This record gives sequence, structure tokens and C-alpha cells, in this order.
Amino acid sequence: MQLQTSQDNVLHELGDPVFASQDDNTTAAFAEPFQDSFTQDLFASMDGVEFDFPWDDTRILSSFLPNVPFEGLQDEEANPLAGPRTRHWEDLPNTPTQPEPLGTGSGSELASRLPSMEPERPEVMPLRVAPKHDQDRGSQQPQEQRQVHSVRPWKISPEDYTRILGTFAGIRAALPPSFSLPSKYTLSRCLEGYFRGFAIHLPFLHAVTFSAASTAPELLLALSAIGALYRFEPALAYGLYDVAQSLITWHMRQRTRPTLDRLTNDQQQQKPATPRSSTGFAVLPSSTPDVSEINTDCGALQMLQAMIVLMAMASWGDQDLTRDALSMSSQVAMLVRELKICDPETPPAPNQSWEEGLRHEKRRRTLFAAFSLLNLQSVAFNVPPLLLNQEIAINLPGCASSWQAPTAAEWSTLRDTHMPPRPFQEKLNELLAGGRIHHEAALSSFGNYALIHGLLQQVLLARQASASFVDADGSLCDTFVETMHRAFHAWQESWEATYESTTDPSSPKGPLGFNATAILRLAYIRLHANSGPGRQLLLTQERTAEALCAERVIRAEDRSSRLDQAVLQCIHALSIPVRVGVSFVARTQTMNWSVEHAVSNLECAVFLAQWLLVVSECVEASGLDTMRLDERRLVNTARSLVRETELRGRLDEKGQSHAVQVRNLAGLTVQLWAQVFSGHHVFDTVRLVSSQLSRLASTLQSQ
Repeated sequence: MQLQTSQDNVLHELGDPVFASQDDNTTAAFAEPFQDSFTQDLFASMDGVEFDFPWDDTRILSSFLPNVPFEGLQDEEANPLAGPRTRHWEDLPNTPTQPEPLGTGSGSELASRLPSMEPERPEVMPLRVAPKHDQDRGSQQPQEQRQVHSVRPWKISPEDYTRILGTFAGIRAALPPSFSLPSKYTLSRCLEGYFRGFAIHLPFLHAVTFSAASTAPELLLALSAIGALYRFEPALAYGLYDVAQSLITWHMRQRTRPTLDRLTNDQQQQKPATPRSSTGFAVLPSSTPDVSEINTDCGALQMLQAMIVLMAMASWGDQDLTRDALSMSSQVAMLVRELKICDPETPPAPNQSWEEGLRHEKRRRTLFAAFSLLNLQSVAFNVPPLLLNQEIAINLPGCASSWQAPTAAEWSTLRDTHMPPRPFQEKLNELLAGGRIHHEAALSSFGNYALIHGLLQQVLLARQASASFVDADGSLCDTFVETMHRAFHAWQESWEATYESTTDPSSPKGPLGFNATAILRLAYIRLHANSGPGRQLLLTQERTAEALCAERVIRAEDRSSRLDQAVLQCIHALSIPVRVGVSFVARTQTMNWSVEHAVSNLECAVFLAQWLLVVSECVEASGLDTMRLDERRLVNTARSLVRETELRGRLDEKGQSHAVQVRNLAGLTVQLWAQVFSGHHVFDTVRLVSSQLSRLASTLQSQ
């Protein structure tokens, strides 16, 4: 895409970039997909005023986490596109070191992506992944056209509805007296809302084989409740939520009833020792068998799935339900352990059936959905993680292609083609050692998503630890920070090798790859900030924006190349809605943007604003010479994003000092983020993020 020169000239009149080094009539050129890493394109383009990296979406498919900030930058004087300098304070002494050529670094290895676990086109199903030497010879492997199947898991036939009515009649005593099952059409509409909305962000139900008539009542009600939210029917949604929660509470009482009867009748026997899994963690015993269907593995799994959905609804819905969400989290953690997340999986049999394979995959995906949601609660509500990395011994989820295979034959073909999933612990330890976890085969998007949650938890626990990790000034020790840097980079390489990885919110590849980048940014900010700068805003509305501005989590002495990487992540997060269109994202994000982005971007907004305030204070105290070249380019990049929005007119810098210009930029970036989340969304958390950021922006702009 090309930036319009006429528009550039207009913007020039509104004020030149704070630290510009050349004219801004250069155009953005498309890069070949996957030819260069995002980092290379990003920093190479930052020699120009326009900083084209946010606008070329082909580049965003590649690397966006540099090992060294501004790696590959060239001296402005050597840039053939450089124009005449226009302001006296632009002639600052820049002495960047000449780096190693980009094509010779480790990033060049990413240009040739590994064979993907996913088909490059959804209508073509690869029979096998071509070995590297076959690809080098240009051999063409046979491709089988995949039959298009129409999957509508929300469809309810009259016979299905009759079965559902019979199921609910059998548990009438557990339901509120006033409850009336919604009509067949209402249930179908709500289930469609679930599968088209919530399910794409946490895909643990198998849409191909899903049947409403065969679903446990509590799960059917939970799916319908959150689906009603995605159809913007909150009254119906919370009514179903209440009934589903009551039914789960009844099931929990039924599970403990045999034990209580035994204890109250003085029939206690010698209590056996609590069994432990091979990982050393206690395994909670199940209730007495045959008490109810819920005590079977299938029943317990469906109840866990229902609780995951309800916990998400309570966490991100009405703020008064936060207490419900946190109380459910302990029950979810208990059920996860009962379903033996601590036990390693045995290798599948060579002749494993489709039904058996799906059963194992549904369990994996459900357990990792619970793990990721508990992790996100820890970030949003400042509570300890209830499920630790060390407890997880199961395999990572498999690839989406086999999960979505509509027939046993296609599933078998993909299962024989792709490497089976590997244990979570194995891959997490490889990441922490800085190893390449995709050297044998690319991981699934869900697998990468689970692993970045594991890395985030490492940072969260380190922040909550005592003197083991934290220095006297509150910063994490250098050894730990370097370990996490290497782990982030290794995870990024795995992310790039996965077909579904994208930063396009509306990509047909699905949102899991996009959502994983939000978790990466959370991990990066928590690694470099003493406390989560935005989490107080999610816990209470009573905390004033003035207090948040006064409580700095970034100090002048914290400025470093490491901190620059976290700032770069925040700027890249802002570039996505600016590239797509801020107003467009505000009005359409319900279906494409998960709550993770609201939580992550809240912290990005506050973190970037506080960094800009620190830079402004340093410039005011010591002048522009106090800023490093990397910092000047980061400020220019943030400013170039604001110039592409309707806030461009407020960048008028005539008569303002450089410190005031940077301080003004802090308020404008926060206001942009507030606008991004100002539209309608199914979850109230997004509305809360927007209102709190609006207050913060007003405070910054009034100072």
C-alpha cells in the first residue's frame, strides 16, 4: 500500500516529527510474504519519517520481537532516500553502530518457514508434509481436494428438542421452580452465538460431532448463556447463567453427598493415603462411583467445560460478578486436577479410532482452556495462579486441521502426516533454555497459545516471589530477565512457523495466533514493570487517574535497551487498530478481538504513557541530548501512528518545547486506545477499559 503524498504534505504543515531525519514523501513498498522478519522491516523503515511498518500487513506476518532493539538500523546519512533536514534541533549527534547485515543473522533462518502443520489453503488437504530436500528440488507432492462440509452444530431438530426436554424433566428438582426451557429456536440462536463468537477464541468443543441433545444440561445452559451475550441479549444471557450455576452447585452437592452420608453415619473406615501423580502433585479422588453421570470422565469434563464458560462470563461480564468468577476458579482448578492434568499421556495406539482421538483432544483443549483463563484472571485481578506450570504433564493440543477434520478418513490422514503433540513440560523447558521448539515440526496455534501463557506465569510468579528473584530496587535480576528474553524469542520463532499465526484480527486462520500476541505483550510488560500498571483500573473504578499517573512504574534510571523492547511491543499493539482503522475496530471488534486484547492493551496504554512521561521529564531536565537514538525513533514511531488518525490536528507543536510535545503524545496515545474500545462489546470489561483510559487521557492532557 502507498501512503498518499498529498496527505503527507498536509500533515507536514501540522508539525514535523519530533526527531525526524528526512522528508516524509517516501512510499511504503510491499514485501514478499515471509521474505523478511517484521523486525527487519520495522527498523529498516524507521530511518524514514513515515515509519511504514504499521501499514504493510504482509510484514506483520513475520517476526515482531527483536533480539536487540533497532537491530539493523542504518545511519541516516547513508540512506539514499534521505531528504534535506528542516529543523535546527534535528541535527543531533547520532552515532549508531553499524550492525551485522540482516540477512546473515538468525532472523534470516525464519525467511524460509518450516513445513506447516496446517494446509496453506483450507480447501486443499495435504497428504503429507514434503521433506526439506524434496522442497529444495522443487518436487510437487500430491494434493487431495478436501470436500467442503457444512457444519452447523447449533442446529436443533424437533427430535433433538424432545430429547432435551426429557433430560431437563429428569432433573426438574434441581432447577428453579420458575425456570422454563427456551424454545428450540432460541436455543439454536444462542448456540450459534457461542460457536461463532466465544468458541473461536477457546476451541475446546468439537463442532463436527457436537449435538445439543447429547450435551449435559449444565453445559447446554452455559453455552446458551454466553451465546446470548454474543447475540446482545443480556437479560436472557444472565438468566441462563443463573440457572446453569444453580445446576452446577447441585451437582457439586451430589458428588459430596455419599461422603457426607458416610461421615454422619459413623461408617468411617481407615482413610487411604492421598494418591499422587507421577509429577508429585496430589490427585484429588473422585466421588463414590455411580452416584450420578457427572462422576464419569465424560460428565466431569462437560461440567468443567460449563464452568469455564460461566467463569469467563463472570470474569469479563458485569463487574459485580467478579466475586462469582473468583470463587468458581478454585472449583475449576479442582476439576482440572481430577481430570489428571498432572499425569503424562501414554503414546496413542497405531490403530487409534477417530472417536478415541477426539476424546483425548477434547480433554487436552478443555484443560488448557481452563489453564489460560485462570492465568488471565491472575493478570486482571491480581490473584495468584491457581494452576501452576509444574502441574501440567499432558500433551499440547494438536493442530487445527485434524481437530476440524469432518470425517474419520481425513482425520486419519492428518494424524499419520503430522507429528503427534508433545508434552507441555518438555516444550516449556526447551523455551526456558532458549531452544527452538519447532525444529521437528511446527506447533499448533493452540499449543503456542498455551506455551505463551506458561511463560507469562513464569514472569508473574517471579514478580510475586521474594528475594530469590527481586533486587533491592524492585527489578528482576538480570539472569532471569535474560532467560525470559531468550524464551520469548524462541517462542516467537515457533509462532512464526505456525500457519495460523497472524496479527490480522479478521484473518480466516482464526484468532488464536492473534490472541497469543496479546499474552506476549502482557508478559513483556510484566517482565519490565515492577507491577502491572493497568491492573488497578480493572479491580476498581474508585482509583483515580491522577493517582495512577503519580504512581510511576518506570523510572528515569530504568531506561535501557531492554525497556525499549517492551515499549516497542506497546507501539506495535497500537499500530494494529490504527492500520485497520480505529473507528472500524471500535465497531466490529466484538467478533474478532478477545478480552485478552482489552486487558493487554490497557497495560500497553499505561506503560507507553508512563514511558513517554519519563522521557519528557528527562528532556525537560537535560535536553534532547539525554535521549538515545533508539528512544528518539520510538517517539517518532508513536507520533507517526497518531498522525494517521483523527487526532493528528492535536499534534500542532508550534511554540511548544520538546518536552511538552512528548508529554502531549502520551495523552494522545492513551486517547487512541480509549477510542479503540469505545464501541459496543458483549463484555462489560471492554467498556470499563475504555472509560478508564478516557479518564486517564483527560488527566494527562490537562497536566
